[in-house]
Amino acid sequence: MSDRTRLSGGGVIDELRVTYELHGPRLRALAAQYTAEDAEDVVQDAFVRALQHAARFRRDAKLSTWLYRIVVNECISRYRKRRRRERADRQWRRDERMSPNRMSADALDVRAALRSLSPPVYRALILHHVIGHTHDEIAAIMRIPVGTSKWRVNAARRRLRGTAC
Repeated sequence: MSDRTRLSGGGVIDELRVTYELHGPRLRALAAQYTAEDAEDVVQDAFVRALQHAARFRRDAKLSTWLYRIVVNECISRYRKRRRRERADRQWRRDERMSPNRMSADALDVRAALRSLSPPVYRALILHHVIGHTHDEIAAIMRIPVGTSKWRVNAARRRLRGTAC
């Protein structure tokens, strides 16, 4: 199968399988440049995204170029999520080291404000700002509309800003 393999309505899975066999090693090598420990996972996720977004594929482009871009985007996305998680982990460890009697009044107010949030609003806030999920991902995780995810995160921000003022 040539590099000009096209995603079409019929046989997309077969085309992707053949394309995976053809381009998989190069895509894994590309992913390994960004994230050696989970390069295979990146490539598999890229193929899942390609399948999900097959309708977006421009017919005048090379399939391999499109797949390479998806792999790079997936690597960047994972890097950003990992960086946010590491930052959040450092913050949590720092917070755990601080005893309540050494914490500032503002920190205690923020903790109280976080505890005052309803569980769905709190979960949306944590999923978005601590873990780094997008509103689409939060909506899927919590089985709610995207707009509800945005509202919950915004409601939590408003509540926390009111505490900090």
